[in-house]
Amino acid sequence: MRQRHTGTSAAQAVLSNLGGLPSTHRDLPILSRIATCILRDAGGEEKLKKLVGELLRDCIDGIIKSAKTGRRFHHQLEKTEKTHIGTCVEIDFRNALELARGQILDLLIVSPNV
Repeated sequence: MRQRHTGTSAAQAVLSNLGGLPSTHRDLPILSRIATCILRDAGGEEKLKKLVGELLRDCIDGIIKSAKTGRRFHHQLEKTEKTHIGTCVEIDFRNALELARGQILDLLIVSPNV
């Protein structure tokens, strides 16, 4: 049975699922804060997984239009399409979690812009 995580332990679980970082990694404290905020704003790990899955599918389908173009693989995309998908994901993710736009970088999740 999968263990449910809350708070900082959930953030640590997310980070460890991404390949993990050594406990001495210089960015671990800020990455943990970012992960904690994202999990909180999404309503937990399961809701975040559902949100990201739907968001990715909508952005990819909206740009590639596989039924019309017949393309289904990453290597079939133009560089500009890949960039457009990334921008679409960023904007939809920011809007879904009601995150502020950063003044310097793209998002303001916790005090530093990311």
